[in-house]
Amino acid sequence: MTTKLSREMIAAIAPPPDGIRRPVRRAIWDGYMRVLTGREGMQLLREAGILESRQRLAHFLAQIMHESGRLTIREENLRYTSVRAVRGAWPSRAAKHSVEWIKAHLLREPKALGEWAYGGRMGNNEPGDGYRYRGRGLIQTTGKDAYRALGEKLGLPLVEKPELLGRPINALKAALWEWGEIGGNALADEDNIAGISRAINRGNARSPYPANGEADRIALYKRARTVLVQTRLRELGYPVGAVDGVAGHQTEMAVIEFQKTAGLATDGKVGPATLEALESDDAPPKPVSEQRAEAKPADLAKAGSKTVKAAEGAEVGGAVATGAGALAVLKGMSETISAWRPHIETVQSAVQYLGQHLGFVALVVGGAALWWWARRIKWRRVLDHRLGLHLGR
Repeated sequence: MTTKLSREMIAAIAPPPDGIRRPVRRAIWDGYMRVLTGREGMQLLREAGILESRQRLAHFLAQIMHESGRLTIREENLRYTSVRAVRGAWPSRAAKHSVEWIKAHLLREPKALGEWAYGGRMGNNEPGDGYRYRGRGLIQTTGKDAYRALGEKLGLPLVEKPELLGRPINALKAALWEWGEIGGNALADEDNIAGISRAINRGNARSPYPANGEADRIALYKRARTVLVQTRLRELGYPVGAVDGVAGHQTEMAVIEFQKTAGLATDGKVGPATLEALESDDAPPKPVSEQRAEAKPADLAKAGSKTVKAAEGAEVGGAVATGAGALAVLKGMSETISAWRPHIETVQSAVQYLGQHLGFVALVVGGAALWWWARRIKWRRVLDHRLGLHLGR
């Protein structure tokens, strides 16, 4: 399988925060998104074997998005404000203490909570280590032992400078390292979402305790898997509507059409056989008639396509505006140039003229932009029509 993550896909799984109301979280989201969709990030995912199947990729994305608060958290926030939250995060440890003790010693005390939760284990053998080596990165790597091992693997001084793990590229490398440590690909191939979640959160894939937020991890996996399936179906020309992670009616109909074309049982569900067929390099594209495959803009306009008609009108308008503006500019420049003989003064007079007639210049630029934009929309509509997408537009 060869696939690329895009901003559209990431946003469909974990929508970006409002950049005005939550600028810090939005900046963190943008940083993670750029790394995940960039060349280096894709290469790292490919080397880790995660891009070998959409199921692996969906499982990986679900875990990092949950752990990082939908790509908005760089490091673990240990400022807890309720006893219930503390008990939910560390059930066995919290069970040893009364409500009063937790309120008095742990609530709104991040350093104390970090030491209580992580101190004396995971290599945290010095005072303050529990808070210093709290969860960071896309899978919230935790504990001095993990920081040391990861630092040796990545060639980074993470024990001395744990904050380096907050950098997006290092966070991705850390997540991939931990994914490899827990055997994430093998668990993903088994579709063992509970095992992956508990291995990451509890340190044991067979833990009897559900992972923190296990239900959310499952929901994110289903959404990520749907986004990847929708993207693949769209690549093959099947109309899925918006790539939004929602397995609605249109997506189901696209799956049924693909199954029919691929000779599979047409149940509208993406089971193992359908997923395997989608993964194949030989996955059948949506059948298209010869007439549709050779359609031209005039054919769509004749058939009543409002998109093509509007685009052609705008294209003509852009061309007229560009031509009219260019003629006005050239006419004025020729008159200005003829009034000056020395070459240097000619250039200066031409510049002066352009400055005095910016309206004509803007008409040329605007007209050219309108022509280009309209032509692009027209041919995109034609290409969609040839693939059988967005019919009736």
